[in-house]
Amino acid sequence: MRRHSVENFDQPLSESQFSNTYMAQLRKAGYRTALWGKYAIGNPTKHPGLALPKDQFDFWYGFPQSINFLQRVDDKPKYLTSLMVEKAEGFLRSLEQDNPFCMAPHFKEPHGRWNVFDPDRPDTYKTAVVRKPVTQTRADYEAQPDFIRKSLNGLDSEAWGDGTDAYFEKDARTCYHLVSGVDSAVGQVMKVLKELGRDVLLIAKELQVRFGSF
Repeated sequence: MRRHSVENFDQPLSESQFSNTYMAQLRKAGYRTALWGKYAIGNPTKHPGLALPKDQFDFWYGFPQSINFLQRVDDKPKYLTSLMVEKAEGFLRSLEQDNPFCMAPHFKEPHGRWNVFDPDRPDTYKTAVVRKPVTQTRADYEAQPDFIRKSLNGLDSEAWGDGTDAYFEKDARTCYHLVSGVDSAVGQVMKVLKELGRDVLLIAKELQVRFGSF
């Protein structure tokens, strides 16, 4: 932040700043680049070209963080993460075998709003016991520096709820459920990479066989 000076969600990277990002540099070097998921740098209404820079990628399925988990495809409901996995698979299968590529997956989970959940994924944490950290107390919160307590994540209404263990446990269960969904989605993408011979571990092993330890 001290270098790029982007200090809030409304401020996008400038064109010159974006040109120095790793994705822009890799694309310039001949990589096929793809971004799918949350891109919360800038306000799309105020700076549409900078806040959602789809023209700077070979494949783009980016969106602001306010997007809903419930999407519609051909007028049918579709869970956002499932749709993202389909987009990722489509990009990977469009590549030629010798295409170097970089794909950035920016999952929305476990960011809210928590109003829709994957209908095909059972909630394995529904009755899990999740104990609140011993340092999550009002005294510990008040002991933090002023700039932390007054920061976006320091808002009492969002960070504390009613302050009870039950409130924490409910939120923690939801977070774990959503993060496990991301784990599953990553597994699906890795399966496609392996099928296409693009699995990073397989490639590393092949290089080791060819060139020895590195």
